[in-house]
Amino acid sequence: MKQILTFQTHSFIDVITNSSSELFICDTNDNLEMVKGLLQEMLDLYNSMNDMDVTFDECFGRVYRINTKADAEKYARSMVWWKYDYPSYPQIPKGAKGKELKDIYDKREDQLKEAEEKLIEKEMMNVERDYIGRIIIESDNDNSIPYEIMESIEYTFNAQRYHLG
Repeated sequence: MKQILTFQTHSFIDVITNSSSELFICDTNDNLEMVKGLLQEMLDLYNSMNDMDVTFDECFGRVYRINTKADAEKYARSMVWWKYDYPSYPQIPKGAKGKELKDIYDKREDQLKEAEEKLIEKEMMNVERDYIGRIIIESDNDNSIPYEIMESIEYTFNAQRYHLG
């Protein structure tokens, strides 16, 4: 007898993948070359313990330091939606269509723009303290930084990790 399994999904993508990119904002006094060297040592240890041969470029994307206020502001603007929660979606009445539905979505767009402006304003208040001098470590690709290395990065470089989806 053939059995059929059914389940409710959030989206079709949920069935395909659970991949993610990671980004770390590091609060460390180490220089950039030292950070890259330590990342290589972490990767070498991971490779030897797991009989792998992952290269630095396969694991890590850009590794850089934010040096100017202009760069910090640009970076902070791009991070607001990763650091804060989105406003909740409006309730859509059953059977809504046409102008009523358009008005609901227009209101949602206005709410998002207003929320984003507030979040950017909040982020800019501390941009120099929170970003200038920080080292950024990006994953090269989805799931390219092994979990064991993520924990080491957080601990070693006093890093805040952002899961970019």
